[in-house]
Amino acid sequence: MLVCYYENWFGVGRHCGSSVIYQVSGDLIMQNTQLTTSHPSKPKRFVIVSLAATAMVLGSQLPASARNPLQSSTSISGLIAYYKMNEGSGNVARNKVANDKHLQIVGADWSRGKFGKGLQFSGTDGLPPGASDYARADGPFDFGSNEATIATWFRYNEMDGHWHPVISAPECCSYRVLVYPDGHLYIDAGQHYDWYVQEIVLQPAKWYHIALTMRGGEAARLYVNGSLIATNSQAVPFQLPNPSAFVLGTGEWDSGFYYGLNGKLDETRIYNKVLNQNEVRAAMRPGVRGETDGSDDRED
Repeated sequence: MLVCYYENWFGVGRHCGSSVIYQVSGDLIMQNTQLTTSHPSKPKRFVIVSLAATAMVLGSQLPASARNPLQSSTSISGLIAYYKMNEGSGNVARNKVANDKHLQIVGADWSRGKFGKGLQFSGTDGLPPGASDYARADGPFDFGSNEATIATWFRYNEMDGHWHPVISAPECCSYRVLVYPDGHLYIDAGQHYDWYVQEIVLQPAKWYHIALTMRGGEAARLYVNGSLIATNSQAVPFQLPNPSAFVLGTGEWDSGFYYGLNGKLDETRIYNKVLNQNEVRAAMRPGVRGETDGSDDRED
């Protein structure tokens, strides 16, 4: 990865560490090269600081493909689904890193999220296919690397003796993240193990970022707000299954009965790799590569 700096725009000489360099040529952008301008003797290097933003180079707007390179997930290592949930209306939250696996919204309402918009769920339980309101992304999700990370921002509204499911797979108990009625997290990490996380109690009406990392045959790791809270060496099977879908705001419990989340969700990501702690902390920020898209109307 090249070390670079901004020239003429975004501030002369500002260091940008290990950011990726792109070249604009018509509607093409390529990594690790120079921008050929109308002055061939003075090539300019530039960086897309915010992948979702409109950047300016030498006074000319970048083509659409450069302003929104998220049509391909190749630039974001291991990220196979990213639901920013900033649409604010309609019944679809798009996967920002691919043209499939979009989130279909059933009954849930758009609301203020952790960052900008998010989804709000009523907490009403129900029978298959889920609680009275939920969101579902059909896959399959390929964990062929035998690694996975599930990360999301969420809050639940009340500690009311009720289960609050955050995200799960429809295959019984393979992948589940729920809030137990006493505020502890309750997790299945690729198999029906039912990991009751004793190390932390989540308080109602407060946003939390959780990241669950899994590698087949190794310990599951749970991060809350960027800190490693707990590990479990027995929770993960030798081979991670590929879930057919992920559902948000609902989760199966007894005999096909589905609990519903009374709360909100925002900024949800699925990776087919294990994130390290620095990567988990980067994923806590909105946008890809931790860059915002100009919207920082956050709710604490």
